[in-house]
Amino acid sequence: APWIAAAVPHASETLAIAEMAVSGGDTQRAGSSARTPLTAVVHLGPDPAEGGGMAAALRGLLASPLVERYDLRVVVTHRSGSALRRGAVFARALVALGRFLLTTEGARIVHVHATVRGSFHRKALVVAIARAAGATVVLHVHAGAGDLATFHERLGPVRRRVLRRAVQRADRVLAVSRASARELEARFGAPSVTVIDNPLPGPLPADVISAPGGAEVLYLGGFANP
Repeated sequence: APWIAAAVPHASETLAIAEMAVSGGDTQRAGSSARTPLTAVVHLGPDPAEGGGMAAALRGLLASPLVERYDLRVVVTHRSGSALRRGAVFARALVALGRFLLTTEGARIVHVHATVRGSFHRKALVVAIARAAGATVVLHVHAGAGDLATFHERLGPVRRRVLRRAVQRADRVLAVSRASARELEARFGAPSVTVIDNPLPGPLPADVISAPGGAEVLYLGGFANP
């Protein structure tokens, strides 16, 4: 199916969404149109209201003009809390995904947001369910090259095969950097990975920019794991 990645400079639009021409619970609808049916895209990831990079990426996407072109929905697969609560959230997410796959008419795109450790295992199950239902799957891996390498090295042979199969079954795999893309291709057998940079934060308020002396920015982090 034809695939188009759109990434534009505005902060709310830098996260791309996959456009694919295909035939045909806890779900929040972010955009719709009464004139023409929009392609349904369900995003499975952490609660956008919580912290973290994936949640920030989802917030930016839901606030972007892409809601005018797609029927964007979010199924929350993770919320902070006890193991019991996290398990219940994921169970409800699987029910919501099943409802989406069974009741949505026309094209169905499942955009899966994953990172390493437990997230990768959970999303492997999501990929398997979506592919079994005939949906188009975009696997978006929000992890640096170092995290991916360490995660893969700690996997046993069975889990390596299972996760490798999940990555290969996705119709499109997205990474947040070229280094991450290389790790996904080398360690998980992704046939072709598209790099989508993480979205930039929104602009500073005008009163901060115009303040005497300008704005000072303190960066806490590193560049060893791009």
